Amino acid sequence: MATKVDAQMAEFILDSLPSGVVFCDLQGKVLYMNKKYADFLGIQRDDAIGRHIREFLPQSRLLHVMKTGQPELYQRCKCLDRELVVNRIPVRINNQIVGAISHAMFRDFSELKELLDRLDFLQTKVDFLKSNLRSLLSARYTFEDIKGESREIVEAKALAQKYATSDAPVLITGPTGTGKELFAHAIHHFSQRRDAPFVSINCAGIPKDLIESELFGYTKGAFTGAAPTGKAGKIELAHKGTLFLDEIGDLPLSAQGKLLRVLEEKTLERIGDTQKRRIDFRLISATNRDLKILIRRGEFREDLYYRVSALTLQLPSLRERVEDIPVLVQHFLVQQGVPEASLTPEALEAMLEYPWPGNVRELKNAVSYAVSVSDSRYLIKEKDLPPEVLQYRKEKDYLLKGNDFTGKPLSLAIAEFEKNLITKTLERNRGNIRKTARDLGISRSTLYYKLQKYDLDTE
Repeated sequence: MATKVDAQMAEFILDSLPSGVVFCDLQGKVLYMNKKYADFLGIQRDDAIGRHIREFLPQSRLLHVMKTGQPELYQRCKCLDRELVVNRIPVRINNQIVGAISHAMFRDFSELKELLDRLDFLQTKVDFLKSNLRSLLSARYTFEDIKGESREIVEAKALAQKYATSDAPVLITGPTGTGKELFAHAIHHFSQRRDAPFVSINCAGIPKDLIESELFGYTKGAFTGAAPTGKAGKIELAHKGTLFLDEIGDLPLSAQGKLLRVLEEKTLERIGDTQKRRIDFRLISATNRDLKILIRRGEFREDLYYRVSALTLQLPSLRERVEDIPVLVQHFLVQQGVPEASLTPEALEAMLEYPWPGNVRELKNAVSYAVSVSDSRYLIKEKDLPPEVLQYRKEKDYLLKGNDFTGKPLSLAIAEFEKNLITKTLERNRGNIRKTARDLGISRSTLYYKLQKYDLDTE
């Protein structure tokens, strides 16, 4: 009874195949044919059993295969008015050939062509996705993309190029908008890891409860909502390449501890996993915050600080390299598609006077704004500049109007002007330190220092 059930099950399985199967003995007599093969031949299956295979396929090579003992795979075979793709395989029992199987894989040769076309399309799609992935995981900028001729930016680029030849962690600091990510890309592109991935993650742009899964990855079922197959984290994706942690000062303390362990042990455990994975990457971090102040507040691990800051690079604010503003403006005009455009002397003077709290990023946005609102795309006037630039000039004129700095030492005149400017900006922002520091283009710690220096009250 068991044998009968097994035979029925085998027949059921073979009949369920989308391809045809026929089995012949040593004399070429058909002992089994599944329904799909009978359909290929256009006959009833029961009519074929016990008859010679060449009654249906005069050119059949099954007898030859049984004689040589060598299989013939993926062969074209003429069958009635169509071409099949078949496998001819000798069957052995106790190392003795007892028959052969003919396995018709496609009902028609055109099906194979259709499959090949489909596979070719899928391969093209895979190649496209791989190309996009390589593009996403590669550095987009080089040192050539960092524009400027001032001493400050030239020295920063020269130091960064030296750092690129090392494999030690780099910490890039500087106010918002000074180009920290641009430098990170350039360092990777100039390094020996240039052909490996460049993976970037903004620690301030991801919710704190998701940052660890993004960084370290996770296994299937690690938490509710986890992908069923698990997911590699950013650190794994950066293997052999560079990991760029932007705004590292915003990394939660729990993630800081795990990152420190990865840096020390050169191994990684995904969330929900106990398997350690060897990992090799170069770390570049960036922040616009004073990490030493965060350490004193207990918001950043001191041991991690010394791990990520083996090499430090301080980027200058735009106010510290005013002479680069015309060069940058022209660069952004080219990017806007109007390389022949120019600024009136008044517009350029307003730009040179403005403190640019948002630095190069704000300057780029200002050029984009001016090009968009200008009556002539080829001449940008002072009135075309963003409102905050024009407002700053009005306030500066107002401050100068009520003060006579003539006959005073330069240092005293500058100090008086600075004190008046800070006072007016504080008044406008109703004592808001963060907003005032941003408008003045300085850090909060610098503003606190100047408030103390000039004995100013935020109230």
